[in-house]
Amino acid sequence: MENTIGKRVKEIRAELKMSQSQFAESIGVSKSLISLIELGRKNPSVETIDKIAKKGNVSIDYIMGRTDNKNSNENDTSEVKSELDNAVDRIEKLTEEQQRFIIKMLNGMVDNIED
Repeated sequence: MENTIGKRVKEIRAELKMSQSQFAESIGVSKSLISLIELGRKNPSVETIDKIAKKGNVSIDYIMGRTDNKNSNENDTSEVKSELDNAVDRIEKLTEEQQRFIIKMLNGMVDNIED
């Protein structure tokens, strides 16, 4: 399995001429987390990816390997994707009954918008 995220994080950090410690401190995470991400042993949270993207002035899609364009003008879309990912993370922590309720509500709202 390819470690696109780790490679891109390391590349961004190198372009900023920062050590793992400096980079980690600048985005508010631990050095060990940066090391694990770069080695492909840990996937960063959506929040961490967002911080890395902002620090490196690149798109979230670039870090995720969805595009090779560092400065993709899909920022609005990426921001929406990030918010959706955050919502999904929160929903996954709920009970199955609560999840089904949310899905039912979302489907109803989407149906109303489409009409």
